[in-house]
Amino acid sequence: MNASTSNPIRTALAVLAAAISLLAPTASHAAKANFGADLSGPVSPVASPKSCPAQPGKSCTRVPVYYDSPTHAGMVPFAPRSGVIKKIKLVASSPGKMRIQLAEVNGSDVTAKARVTRTGPKISYAGTGSVEEFKVHIPVHKYEWLAFKTKYANTLQCGSGFDNEIHFQPTLKVGGPLTSATSAADCTHLVGARMKY
Repeated sequence: MNASTSNPIRTALAVLAAAISLLAPTASHAAKANFGADLSGPVSPVASPKSCPAQPGKSCTRVPVYYDSPTHAGMVPFAPRSGVIKKIKLVASSPGKMRIQLAEVNGSDVTAKARVTRTGPKISYAGTGSVEEFKVHIPVHKYEWLAFKTKYANTLQCGSGFDNEIHFQPTLKVGGPLTSATSAADCTHLVGARMKY
């Protein structure tokens, strides 16, 4: 009697383990999702960069509370799952730079409060008027919004008549409390994310 026939339980366990390993998700088969702005259609970014209203020339954190035009990508405007942002997409009509931030938001207009949960990389863009893509690696949790910090913002489409973004000046620090906005504007962020989970 050989080893394979002498221990049928061990053989069955080995077969079961092999089957489970085939069902387990791998990095190459991770699910993907988009959130933030839907940049698949035409957009009209502001012609000139907009300074932070409270103290022009100094940085502020800009947090979206709604996507009017363009609408948001995916089923929800915030991260639909916890995972990792692998790509940032944006549209601007002139060169600029920003630092990506993730935020929790409580509310949907100028009375909303927010807190920054993570600060990501600084992105410098050409501002061609077309979609630009940047590879990143930013952990994200479900329900977090895609925000950014900058002195002058031109990744915006403005004029909807509704407060689509709120501003915080001075900028929000990672891990701080929910904070009331210092101002708001009828501008929709032209920044989107591609994530894996």
